[in-house]
Amino acid sequence: MKKIYTLSILFLLALHHLFAQPCDAPGPGNPQMGAMIEPQFSNLWKQAKVEDKHGESFKTTNTPSIGDDGWLVDGVNHNFRFYWDDIQPKLKNGDILKVRFKGTITQVGAGIEACAVQNIVSDGTYTTFEVKITNTSSLNGFIFQLKNRCTDIQIMRPGYTFDDSRLLVDEYVTHIAHWGTLRYMGLLSAYSNFGQTWEKRVSTNAPAYINQWQWSAPQCDVPLPQFPKFSENQLPFKSSWGTDGMWSPGAPWETLIDISNYTNKDMWINIPVMADDNYVLQLSKLLKQRLKPTLNVHVEIGNELWNFGPPFMGFYMQRQILAEEWNSKNPEKLKIFGGSNCPGCNLLSAEELYPGNTSPNRSN
Repeated sequence: MKKIYTLSILFLLALHHLFAQPCDAPGPGNPQMGAMIEPQFSNLWKQAKVEDKHGESFKTTNTPSIGDDGWLVDGVNHNFRFYWDDIQPKLKNGDILKVRFKGTITQVGAGIEACAVQNIVSDGTYTTFEVKITNTSSLNGFIFQLKNRCTDIQIMRPGYTFDDSRLLVDEYVTHIAHWGTLRYMGLLSAYSNFGQTWEKRVSTNAPAYINQWQWSAPQCDVPLPQFPKFSENQLPFKSSWGTDGMWSPGAPWETLIDISNYTNKDMWINIPVMADDNYVLQLSKLLKQRLKPTLNVHVEIGNELWNFGPPFMGFYMQRQILAEEWNSKNPEKLKIFGGSNCPGCNLLSAEELYPGNTSPNRSN
């Protein structure tokens, strides 16, 4: 038995040696080379982690809050926190970030940690100041604060100016040079993106990291048309997990397109599982208008539609559809848990739903 096992292992290793390709092999335009590396922007506003109006209630002062236009909302103290490892190349003590925004001088506030705010100047339209890094050993990263309404925000790294044409830092562009495709699954929050309508998508002004991996109430902007009683406060996470679940609207599509244009890389995108037909149509138009015609787009619906763990919305979307189909076609039989007309009913197996097919594959 041991001999057979050893021979099997040797056979598999031989197959691997014959057919496996190195994952870092150069291949411009190769759709299999899907790098998923967080972009490093010259303007750190694009890397700020913020909350939009569908996430937290804006009563917190721990995270900047943005409105429909992607800029900071009024009436809130916005604490910008950047962790050292999120910024590559890493900042050093003495490094200076240059900040500019439309707003008044009174909007630069306290809440400062591991840095110093200096040289504040306002010309009546723009306010500029510097953030000097003072303590890179701080476990909390560095923090500075803006108050109330601010727009046209720039937080430029050392070596980059307000009018710099470089979207990304040079080191990042060099690092990804041998990949042919950029996978935007993480930036799009593919697991937990509840986007439905194009009108409610994230503004192009907003950062790329919006409410990612934070526990907050998912808010659908319209009830799903397939489910007459499926309201914005009755998403599957709440009934299935006893919590409202994690969610994120993902990064602005325009930003992702600009990244691919700037780096000359194909796009691998994830369309939200609850996106309506017009959302898909308008996204297609935007890609056609804004993306270089020489670049390709590889499309995936959601991510891991089989995964029932939070925050994977695709599984619950499919289960809800199956429940609705069963409950409408079999009114005299046992209702399925998850159907909008019978919340809390028992869940039937896939075999009971579709005899002979235990793994129905439904993606929309």
